[in-house]
Amino acid sequence: MKYSFYPGCAFKSSAGYKESFEAVINELNLKFEEIEDWNCCGATVTKGVDDFKSLVLTGRIFAIAHRQGYSVIATGCNACYTTLRKAAKKLSEKDIWVKVKEALLLEELELPEKIEIKHLLEILADIPEKTLSKNRPSYINDISVASYYGCQLTHPFSNVGDAEKPGIMEDFLKKLGFQVTEHSAGTLCCGASLAVPHEDKCKILIDRILGEIKYRKADVVSTICPLCQFNLDSQNKGIPITYITQLTGLALGIAPSKLGFDKLLTSASGIIK
Repeated sequence: MKYSFYPGCAFKSSAGYKESFEAVINELNLKFEEIEDWNCCGATVTKGVDDFKSLVLTGRIFAIAHRQGYSVIATGCNACYTTLRKAAKKLSEKDIWVKVKEALLLEELELPEKIEIKHLLEILADIPEKTLSKNRPSYINDISVASYYGCQLTHPFSNVGDAEKPGIMEDFLKKLGFQVTEHSAGTLCCGASLAVPHEDKCKILIDRILGEIKYRKADVVSTICPLCQFNLDSQNKGIPITYITQLTGLALGIAPSKLGFDKLLTSASGIIK
């Protein structure tokens, strides 16, 4: 299956997400087409400023993907995932859909009646284990990984399992051959974009997450969102904060130099052989 891909504003500037994503999808022969001329989804902020304009922003993304022939949009950012799913649910209300549709006609765009939003993690998790294990280096089995989902993937508009303990990332990591470190901080909030204007307050949140993970003695943390990765990595003292795509690449036998590990603030050299 070929997916329409919405990168979001932070994807290309993140610490190895873009590089590892491209390396992994090429290795697995997955097909993603970036949405043409995409705009910011507004994240979780614009809806609080102007509800209708925020829906036009996301509706435009849906309309362009529809014009390119897609009914499913994939994204690798939790804030984008939540925002797009929230908009899709809101646009299922006929009167709202009609108003947004009329606004988009000014740009000669046709708003689809329905569109599906998936997180990149959901797509990776569906890949059969035998496909993932063909070139697995033996050292992968010795690495223990702590999953960090962040707070936006699992609620309130998610479709990936239990809000407090989803399990989808842990199951995927096991399929890749990693050990999994069980802990209680997987869905705690890291502060997201508030970590910039309210660094001191958000540091308390981040310290709680990292403290729990380090207490459980994980070798590495797996993240699925640019903001989550940056917040944890920028306040970190010792444990590598990686993307799920970087760990997937290692398990597939892809050279670390192609996975953007050199961009991490906390070196992952200790887990890479």
